[in-house]
Amino acid sequence: MRTKRHTVLEMLAWLLLLASYGIAIYGMRHLPKTIATHYALDGTPDGYGSPGSLLILPIIITIASGIVSLVAHFVPVDMLNVPFEMNKKNEEQVYQTIITMLHVLQMEIGAYTLYMTIMSYRQDARYAIASVVIFLAVLGATTVGATVRAYHINQQ
Repeated sequence: MRTKRHTVLEMLAWLLLLASYGIAIYGMRHLPKTIATHYALDGTPDGYGSPGSLLILPIIITIASGIVSLVAHFVPVDMLNVPFEMNKKNEEQVYQTIITMLHVLQMEIGAYTLYMTIMSYRQDARYAIASVVIFLAVLGATTVGATVRAYHINQQ
């Protein structure tokens, strides 16, 4: 059921997270003892902490990515929900599409984590709101696109 594409997407997601850790650890050694950790809507800092706080987002996303990987590897495909009646003839292709979607989402979240870690390291929040909107739009497009694709595969 798993394909080479699934493996590549999953590995890319984990490499992006690894890069986030590298930047966070580098920042812990090179940034001042107190850094901005939160910003108001206008981009001005309104929360402070140590450079060690750069690790918080990668740690949280590592846990979430681990759960996605566990689901993709160990949850039987017939337990995954789809919003339509499954055509048994196309079941394998539909589930491959859903597993691909999971790994693409995992990779997109890894990329956003890397972006946010870099921005936190740089102490730059100029594009924070725009980046959140774009990130959510990309996740939504991936989810809707994969679901529509799975539906069409199912109808064949």
